[in-house]
Order: sequence, then C-alpha cells, then structure tokens
Amino acid sequence: MNDDTTLKILTEYFFNYTKRYQPDTERYEIDEFLSDWLDRIQAPLDARGIMIVLNNLDKYSQDATLKYRLQKEFKFPDWFFPALRYEFTSDNKIISETVYNKHMRNGWCKDNPFYAWLFSAINYSKDKNSQLLQLLFIELYYSRLTLLQDDDLSTPSKTREQEVCSATRLLFDRKNGDMAKFVQQIEPGWLADTELLARKIVVFCKSTDSNIEQKNVNYLHSVYHFLLEDWTPGGLQNRVSRFNRRVARRYNKTLRSPVQGNDNELQELLPALAEQMKSDGLEPDDMYPLQNFVQEESSCEQMRDKRETTNPARVFDPRLQRRKTIDVTAKVRRGQNVVLQNTELLKGSELARFVRYLQKLVQRSDPACLEVALICWAMLLLGKTFNDLLDLSVFDDLNELTSGLYLDEQGLGWWCFPVVYSAKPHLDDASKGLIQTQEFIYTPCPDFLLSLIRVGYTGGLKPLLDKSITAEMLQQRLKSYSDKVIEGGRVNAEKLINFMQRYCFASGCIDPVVLDFSYRLALTQTRVARSYACLDDDVRQDALLRMWQAISQDIKLADPKVALPLFFEPRAWIHNQSVGSIFTPSNDTCRQLRSALMNRLDKHKPPKNCPYEAVIQYHNSYVLYTAFLLMFATGYRAVHNPLPALSLHLKTYGLLAISDKDDADFTHARLVCVSPLLSEQLHYYEDHLRHLAELIRYRLPELAQTIDRQLRQDEMLLMQHPTEAADWYKTVKNSRTVLGPLFLFRQRNDQWYPINIAPRDLINEQPVDLQLPANAGRHWLKSELIKRKVDPEWIDWQMGHWMTGQAPLAYYSAFNHVEVSMQLGVVLDEMLKEVGWKSLPSELTFTY
Repeated sequence: MNDDTTLKILTEYFFNYTKRYQPDTERYEIDEFLSDWLDRIQAPLDARGIMIVLNNLDKYSQDATLKYRLQKEFKFPDWFFPALRYEFTSDNKIISETVYNKHMRNGWCKDNPFYAWLFSAINYSKDKNSQLLQLLFIELYYSRLTLLQDDDLSTPSKTREQEVCSATRLLFDRKNGDMAKFVQQIEPGWLADTELLARKIVVFCKSTDSNIEQKNVNYLHSVYHFLLEDWTPGGLQNRVSRFNRRVARRYNKTLRSPVQGNDNELQELLPALAEQMKSDGLEPDDMYPLQNFVQEESSCEQMRDKRETTNPARVFDPRLQRRKTIDVTAKVRRGQNVVLQNTELLKGSELARFVRYLQKLVQRSDPACLEVALICWAMLLLGKTFNDLLDLSVFDDLNELTSGLYLDEQGLGWWCFPVVYSAKPHLDDASKGLIQTQEFIYTPCPDFLLSLIRVGYTGGLKPLLDKSITAEMLQQRLKSYSDKVIEGGRVNAEKLINFMQRYCFASGCIDPVVLDFSYRLALTQTRVARSYACLDDDVRQDALLRMWQAISQDIKLADPKVALPLFFEPRAWIHNQSVGSIFTPSNDTCRQLRSALMNRLDKHKPPKNCPYEAVIQYHNSYVLYTAFLLMFATGYRAVHNPLPALSLHLKTYGLLAISDKDDADFTHARLVCVSPLLSEQLHYYEDHLRHLAELIRYRLPELAQTIDRQLRQDEMLLMQHPTEAADWYKTVKNSRTVLGPLFLFRQRNDQWYPINIAPRDLINEQPVDLQLPANAGRHWLKSELIKRKVDPEWIDWQMGHWMTGQAPLAYYSAFNHVEVSMQLGVVLDEMLKEVGWKSLPSELTFTY
C-alpha cells in the first residue's frame, strides 16, 4: 500500500455511493473533504481499521441529537452518513482485511491518539448519558487542541493530548463499572456547564460509597483538568506495571482475612471489589462454589546464618511442594471447623481473668489505663481492629451521623454503622411488597462501656479514642498481662477482635450475619450469605442477647465469683429497623403471591371433557404453582430446568438432591430438606404428569413418551453405570433444551411447544403489581429460618453456603442428613403454612 491508501479507498467508497444516489457530486469534492477530515481525526495512511471508525460514527448517527452535533463539528456533507449504511466491498482481500482490522496498532496511542479514541468507540457504553458525554469530549477536544498539544504542558512520558485521549478511552469502556456509576448520576444540566461537571467529578472521586479503583481516579483527574484547562507543566508520574493491568479488575488489589481457627500466617485472599447483585436477587458469587485462595506468610524472626545456603533441589522438589499444598489445605479445613476447644478462641476461664484485669484498670485514675480498658472492651464487643476504632466517632446530633456511637437525648448509647448492600433498592420496591431496609443500623451500647466513653466527652462530634495509646503500646500491655498469667493461653489483640465470630462458628449459637449487619464486620464466611438475609430489630437484638448470655454462662461456669457486666441489653430504636437483603418479600406479599397462583389455577380449571387448550392452560398454571412452592420451600436458585428429574426426590428420607450451583465434578452438589407439604405436592405433580401424558398422547405423542421416561427415571438410573448416570445428569442439569419435569407450553405458529421453565418465567407470570425477583423465595427462606432460631449449620446446609472443609457430603463430614431433615421439615412446614401454601392435587387427576 502507498501513502495515500486511506484517502483513495474512502474516496472510491463514497464516490460509488454518490454516482448512484447523488450524481451531481463530483469526485474531487469528495477527495477535498476527506483529505481535510482524515487529517483532523489523525487517520493512519495504511487505512487500518478505517471502516471500524466509520461504523462507530454510523452508530452515533442513529440518534438525531448525536448526529446533529457530529455534523456540526465535522461539517459532514449530505452524502456522508447515508453512504455509511452500505457495506464496503473490495476485490483486494488484503485491503478488506485491513480496513476491518479490529486490533489497534502499536503506537496509535502515541502518534494517533484521537484516531485510537474513535477506533475504540465500538467498546464504549451505549448509555445515552455516556454517549452525550462522548460527544462533549469530541467537541471540547477540538476547542482545546492547541492547549493539548502544547509541549510546555507535557509530562516526561506523554503529551496532554495523549493523556486525555487514553484516559477517556478507558473510562468510556462499557466494562468500566466506576464510570458507569458516575454516568448514572449525570443530570442534564451538568453537560452544559463544564465547571459544574468538573466539580461533580471531584465529588464522585471523594465519595466513600463509590469504591473507585485508583486507576479510574487518575483517569477522572485527567478529565477534570481537561474540562477546566488548568494544567501546569508536567512532572514525573507513576507508571502502572504491566502485571497489574493483566489482573482481573476485582482482584487488582486483594484483601486479606485470617482463616478461622488458624494463626495470622494463613490468610484468605478476597477480591477488593464486590460484584453488583443482579436484579433477580441472585448474588453473582453465589453461582460458584466458595473456593479459598490462601497465602501462607512465614514470620522470619530468626536470622539465618549467612554461611547456610539453600539447596535448590529442595526448593523446586515437586514432592515437597505437593506436601506443602496438602498441609495448607488440611490447615484450612481444620480452621473452618473451629470448635470451642480451639486454642485461637478465648476460653471461659481466660475471659474471666481478663475481665477482672480490665475492671482493675478502670479503678485506676490513670487516663492511659482507662484508654486501654476502653480499647479492649471495644475490640471484644465490636470485633473491630485498632485502626477501625480510630475511625469511629462519638456524637449527640443525628445531623452529624457517621460511624461510631450516638448518644440520644435520654443519655443512652447506640452503635451506629452504615450498611453495605450488594445492590441498591428501587423506587418501586415498596409497591412490590419487598421489605424496606435501612442505610444505617443502630445497636444498643452496654451501659458499663458507655460510662468509659463519657469520660472527657463534652458534646459534639469527637473521636471515640483520644489516640494517647498506640497499637504497639496496646500490644505491649497485653503481652505484659499474658506474661503474668500462670494458667491458660495468651491474650492478644487478634484474639479479642475475632472472639465474637469465632465463638459463633464454634458454638453455633446464632447466625454470624447478625454480627455482620450489627457492627459492619464484613466477615468472609458471610460474604455471600449476607446477601440473602433480611433481619428486623427484634430478630437481630434477640440473637445478640442469646450470644452474650451464652458467653456469660461459660464465664460463670469457669469462675462463679467473677462480677460480670451486662454485655448486651435489648432496646427499641425510634422506629423498627430492617437490614439486609433488599429482595426479601414480606409475609403479606408471599400470601398475595400464593393467592394469585391459586386464583390462576381456579381460573384455568378444565371442564370435564378436558379440551386440549384448557389442559395446556391448566398445566402451565399448575407448573408455576409447583415451581414457586419448590423455590420457597427449598431455597432452590432460579435456574433453567430446576428439578431436572423427579427421581432426585428421595421420598423415604425427606431429601432432595440439588446441583444448582456446581462444577463438572459436582463438588457443590447437596441434599436439602423436603418438607412434608412439598413432598406431598411433588407426589401430586407426578400424578399430574401421568394423566397429562394420557391426555396429550394423540396430539403430542413424542412429549407423552418423554413424560413416560421421566416417570420411570428411577428404573433407568438403576440400570446405568455411575459414570453413565453422571454423564446423563450433566446434560439435563440447568438445561434449556433437554426437557425436564417442570416445563411450560408456549405457542408458536398456532402450535404448542414444551420448554423448560426459566427464571424469566417466574417473573413474567406473576401479577403485574407484584413482579418479585426470581430468587425472592430464597431470600425469604433464609430470613425466616434465622427468625425461627434454626441452627446456623442447618441453614447453611439448606441454602448451600459453606466454606472449604464444611461440605456436608464430604468424606470427613459427620453431618446426619436424615436426622436434620426430620427436624427441619417441621419448621419448614410451619413457615409455608403460615403464608398459606398448600399441597394441591391436580384437577386432571379428577377429570380423567
């Protein structure tokens, strides 16, 4: 290709259009316009990707406002946009591949920054506000081009033009979640005032709720200076390493958390950014088995002799590496099954001695002793680290609301923390019947701790700690105390901070999501489970009371003479608070849904002669009722083809095999409890399918045979090898094509076709005034089980939430499925009957 390839190709392309539709246009007119325009957009001479750029402009032109602004900026002739609707053709294969090449050439960001920006527009967000922002950038780019190319304002590595084009190109990418959040906040007036837009960018970057990645903050700062034209001569800038750019965005900066039951040398790696919860109420991380990524850090306190050299053979020995991996896995499994005898958990006797020690500190007049006592009590009662406590405040006016302790007009103390949600609520959630949750949660503070906090507090907004004690001083105090203890384990800050959560997991007294919500602990064990629980004040405070009563009882058993303070006292807030899942329906809403499903069954009840259309309509209604009851009773995730085989229902044991969240090896398959009410409904559904098959056998013989095979699936599986049965199950699990027992009829070209029930059906088939999320039953089940004080281990088993080493079906598990199912089934029946669910036999069984 020669130097004027791009101009020649485009001139020929547009001339082929004009000579057919606008014959008055001369070739030289096209050539003159394109020559100037290609220079303005910095198009390369080899025509690489030029049709990608034209297609991007064509997509902009589909909106009249955007088209007008582009036409005004570039002064496009009247033949330009109409020609873009037509395909570019060339007999030269090399040219065709070049103009449609979708890969950016190395060096474009430096030599052709604006062309690279236009080329990348195919990946930009198609949101209207985002597109308006993109057009605003184009307009401002040309008005500020002289400033952008000023060498005096360049940094040592790039010009301001290169910096701004690269920053906006990466910000406008549709995968950039941080920019999407900002775009959603844009109001029409912002784009008309560049100074206002710049100020809003600063506010967004400083917002604590945005959780913006640092690289995006840097990009937005470049845009801020671009809008205000206030650059100063550039200096050195930090360069992001290539490794960081290759890491997935969620794991670009990881968080660490200690594994339960282990020392701090073994830590779990967690993503720094949480996934946004889907609108159907499903936590994205809940669709995959919870895997622990751990990092073992050795504490090298003893210096190695310089004369000692490491044997390379041992460092790279695969047998030693495998043994280390096995050892780490075993430590994690043991840690996730912490018991009350664990050495990392403070025992009753150790707590009794430590309480006496703190009480002696309070009796002293030394302010430092009072501060140490306050810090230790706060760590024990809140589960907060020393640095977290430094960020807490004390205030007596709700207009100064922040994380910390609120003192009301009666002098009572309330711990106040913001609640982090996986998704934001919608304006119509209340009309749908979903429980409304709070942005801040208030939890009573014990009076004995309040007296310590009030020392020196004179009102207003003050820090909780006066910072006279550092973390090192605190550790030294605890070390001195532990050195003097004759019996029992040592006490350190880590044991105090993790005491509540370790006690909850070891004793099973309450569900740990209560701690998560009450004190904003963000426990790794509840990272997914917290998205499904919705708790009101009565449930939450009752759980906290039961936990501290159990702890007090353990302390009293170890030392009956110790004078224990009242660790927790329930108190009603100004109004009832609900916190947690925003997708949880109230009991009244559940009754309304159940009533609507029953009314639909009555409406489509077939006459005695069972006409074909009536049978189809009734079947659809009966499937929906059974499917919703299945979701609400088992916590089944809303997936395609739930209950892929009726043989998965183990009637004798009251269990149901579920694999709605799994991998190819079924590492997260589980058995769940089937309540007597649901078991009877599944029995009725089998009878329904049997009669349906006979009624449609003449019209739909193939479907009737499929139903016959489903009803005889038990016999067929018994004749198969386990490998064959596993292969069969992989094909039917969550399948959209292989028909399962729960299927609906859909009409196409006056013909009825069966399709597996899907999550969208659970939404679309609801009454218009409801439209609950597809996974609403899962949220309701978790919340109700916590409300009824069910053992947290049983709840996690039913919901499919467990950590590595806690799998109920694993070889090391002592979980008794049958015994638990018998007891849990009674609770589930009470819950279902309370909102009106019934086991309903099919009308087809009475008419045929």
